[in-house]
Amino acid sequence: LTAACNQVLSVLEQHLGGSRPAAIAAAAALAAAITGAVVIRTRPTTEPQQQQYMAVVEGASAVVAKPLGMSEALRLVKHFQQAKAAALGSDFDDSKLSSVCVGQALSNFLGMSKDFAAQGWFRTANVYKVEVQRIEPRSSSGLHKAVIVRVGETASTWGIDGRQGSSWSNEYDVEYDVVLCRDMQWRIQGVHVRGQEPGMPAWFGAHMIGKLFKGNASS
Repeated sequence: LTAACNQVLSVLEQHLGGSRPAAIAAAAALAAAITGAVVIRTRPTTEPQQQQYMAVVEGASAVVAKPLGMSEALRLVKHFQQAKAAALGSDFDDSKLSSVCVGQALSNFLGMSKDFAAQGWFRTANVYKVEVQRIEPRSSSGLHKAVIVRVGETASTWGIDGRQGSSWSNEYDVEYDVVLCRDMQWRIQGVHVRGQEPGMPAWFGAHMIGKLFKGNASS
């Protein structure tokens, strides 16, 4: 490293008419410029929703970011549906949620599973359609995307004592907010139902559980 620095100084001194102080100043400016460039390339992304989960830096994101194609997105959504069904089912098994969810989505569905168990209700569902319609970028780095999916399902809620709660069958469009995590796996951090039908129970939010079962509490 010392030899390389001396070589740079020698070249600069020749170009600056033999002035050693000027060469030193120029070398220092060059070093500062190079250091600044390195800092810029390794500076983590500052997007709030990515900062907690990303290990990829801006300068390298195009190289190391794991692609999210239609088949990968479909696989992620299907795994999410399976994990959600287990968490809200009769065993209230929420162990698989963290493999497909992060952030707000993970908190919501963990909370919903606990609320279902506390109130003595569980959910059964048959997801008969999962069609990925498109994938939209949500950041210039490529680490944050929206996956728009058409979902069709029939579902019912049941009490652990055998009482039947609400039932519904519907198709709807869902926007999944997806981010690339530190382990280089894509996960869902948000779920938004587009154009939700007025009569469809909003079971995406744990705060809706009381409303969902209220009319069946005494039946």
